[in-house]
Amino acid sequence: MYAKVVCNPPLGQTTVVPCGARQLLFTVALETDEASDKPWEVALWSDVYKDGSSFWVSHQFEEAKQMNSVVSNAQSILEER
Repeated sequence: MYAKVVCNPPLGQTTVVPCGARQLLFTVALETDEASDKPWEVALWSDVYKDGSSFWVSHQFEEAKQMNSVVSNAQSILEER
């Protein structure tokens, strides 16, 4: 069993967000072994700074309506902190 994940914008790199942007769109491709019957979930964790404190939140992705035979695409909106 294996899982390969590709994210845009890429994780682990700096992403320049335009001034005044209210959201940032992430697109994720998940490739898994076709023989696997495991239910996969994709989530993006980020720290949020609000009212003088910082905490972690999970942003769940939803599976795209159309998929090709190997890769599932999902998207999530991340509100600006």
